[in-house]
Amino acid sequence: MPPIRGSIPAAANCTGFLGVWMKTCGWLAILLSLLSANASAEPNARQLQLLANNCLQCHSNPATGSPQMGRFEDWTAVRLQDPAVTLNHVVLGIRGMPPLGYCSACNEEDLRVLVGLVAGLPSHVSRADDSSSGTAP
Repeated sequence: MPPIRGSIPAAANCTGFLGVWMKTCGWLAILLSLLSANASAEPNARQLQLLANNCLQCHSNPATGSPQMGRFEDWTAVRLQDPAVTLNHVVLGIRGMPPLGYCSACNEEDLRVLVGLVAGLPSHVSRADDSSSGTAP
């Protein structure tokens, strides 16, 4: 079977059943199945497109070695750290994750929502001013 074409690096292309499923059903099916388990954020349509175009390239492909969306145990360290540290890691990049996750179109609010979606965290990366005002995230 030929590798799936797209923005996933050749070394990370899926083959076999998963590759056929992803090619047949597309990223939308993956997104919908993962969101059902991680319905902790309320993304808008633009953010869902950013998720599909950027985050899911690695966080839905085990071959990349990145923590996987929908695998709660992959995100233990992220859940335990300060939300500001998490956002800083996303912005600057960490280990194999590139700065901004290659999402040059993402603004700060997009990154906050996307982190919550990918890591399955309820409003995890909330604004510092929200917590000081006493408003629950």
